[in-house]
Amino acid sequence: MGIALDHWHDDNGIERLEEEGACAAEEAEVLAAAREVLRQRPSPAELSPATGAGANHLSALNALRVAGASAPEDAAALTTVLECAANARVRDEALRTAASLLEDADTADTADPRLVGMLGTLARDESLAMGTRTKALRALAEAPGDAATEEVVRATGCEALAVQAEAAYALTAGHRTADHRELLAALVARWPEEPEEDVPWAARSVREHLAADQE
Repeated sequence: MGIALDHWHDDNGIERLEEEGACAAEEAEVLAAAREVLRQRPSPAELSPATGAGANHLSALNALRVAGASAPEDAAALTTVLECAANARVRDEALRTAASLLEDADTADTADPRLVGMLGTLARDESLAMGTRTKALRALAEAPGDAATEEVVRATGCEALAVQAEAAYALTAGHRTADHRELLAALVARWPEEPEEDVPWAARSVREHLAADQE
């Protein structure tokens, strides 16, 4: 898996070193191995902070993301990883992979409901690092379907300004602005004005988006 990943980091890496047919076969083999890893919950030993655990899951997640995998089983596997990640690094890589998967999804589809629900749960979890919560919201911003929008709306009710702003920014995409203009306006009215306080970039972007939309 490691050798294949080294090649995949260069878009033309495998093709340069092998024939195209071999590339396809290698990709299928690596993805099968990656999916098998992700279906397995980490053992108690892997969950121990002293082990530096998660290397197998990191490699598997990287394989899915670089290969652009988007099968239903991949969404289910990502949900499992997010639910019981061995450490914050594995969780953040899973969020990165989830964002890539959802971004490439057909807009006519509905995103996997378990994955969407898990992303919403992480976004609202006050025990997690702020970066992890905002990564979850960025993944939701790319997810098709009403359930993803509902999770984003729920996140606007969080106390942390950074979470509110990231959720609001996700609501500025496509039809979401028209559907939630009053909510966005209410949030902007409560947020501090620059330069009085350190305002997240997402808050500035939402304010600018609403202002431009009214012109």
